[in-house]
Amino acid sequence: MEATILAEGESQIRSVVRKENVSAENDEGKSCKCTEVDLKGKKWSPGGLQKCVGSCTDVRKSTSQNDCPKHWKIISPRNEEDWKTLIDLDVLKEVAAPHLLVDVTQPKNGPGGDRSHPMNSGEKGRSMWVTIDGSEWWLRDKVFHEPSGDYHANCFLHIFRFANPSDIQFNDASCAAHSHRYLCQPDIRHTTTTTTTEPGKGSAKRSAVLHSMVWALGFIWMRLSA
Repeated sequence: MEATILAEGESQIRSVVRKENVSAENDEGKSCKCTEVDLKGKKWSPGGLQKCVGSCTDVRKSTSQNDCPKHWKIISPRNEEDWKTLIDLDVLKEVAAPHLLVDVTQPKNGPGGDRSHPMNSGEKGRSMWVTIDGSEWWLRDKVFHEPSGDYHANCFLHIFRFANPSDIQFNDASCAAHSHRYLCQPDIRHTTTTTTTEPGKGSAKRSAVLHSMVWALGFIWMRLSA
């Protein structure tokens, strides 16, 4: 009987650990791994940041399913400082496979507003450009000649220059931008509390796993002591 109880407890713990190590949306045989990025004390408005690399689902539209963890989405920096943080962390080139994906799209074909307005969510002339969770976004605060008009609905823009946070450059590029690697941030539609990531601190997800493991071990101890 004790062996049965131990086996049940061990099985439960293994199940919890397996869910921690494999993204919930991925098949077990798929080699797409999402890991937390250490922000090193730098400011990042969305809160958490995860990097998904390997053989992740290749996507080119915001409406397509990707392999960001459950309740997370592809990044959409909210200001110039957010871009500076990503550049300083040196994570952008690693996920440009082959292109860097940023969750800023619009649901119709065409240029999406007047090119006399800079591309950021604070500009009324760019209100048709959105993120999937309705959060703020920022590409630049100066006028740029793109998007020029060859845009296809819901496609990611081709972000082709991102070394300078004050001069992010992009092209609508007829839906050519795609990638099987991406950076992810919390989806505010599923955030019930403020999400933050501090250097040296574990994620909320890891805390939940530890809680489950402690519960399972406690269950085994109570049954053996009965």
